[in-house]
Amino acid sequence: MYIQMKRVILFLFISFLSFNSFSQTSKKKKEPAIPSFIKKDIEEYKKQDAKQWPIITRYEYKGKYVYYFRMPCCDQINSVFDAKGKCLGTPDGGVMGKPVSDPLPDFNKEKKDPKQIWPEPSQN
Repeated sequence: MYIQMKRVILFLFISFLSFNSFSQTSKKKKEPAIPSFIKKDIEEYKKQDAKQWPIITRYEYKGKYVYYFRMPCCDQINSVFDAKGKCLGTPDGGVMGKPVSDPLPDFNKEKKDPKQIWPEPSQN
């Protein structure tokens, strides 16, 4: 009886560990590929002086991945694009740090899970 109880407890413990690890891995989002429009932009930026390159960072915003282009210097508009290349807005940058049009006022509060896409952090 004692051996059977040990086996049942061991079986339940292993089952719990297996289920727990499966549920945690299934919750992780798949790493998205870099969208083709960004790859094309990067090729064009590489033709310019590196001081002119924007920093492209992927964020999760309102449940989707978006791409934030932070320009290298003052008075340039920083833009946020969806995975298809549609500009969602300009949360900051521009004259005095305020975008001229298409503001995205909640972006800086709502963005999360940053990952720098380009240049590679070692290239900065």
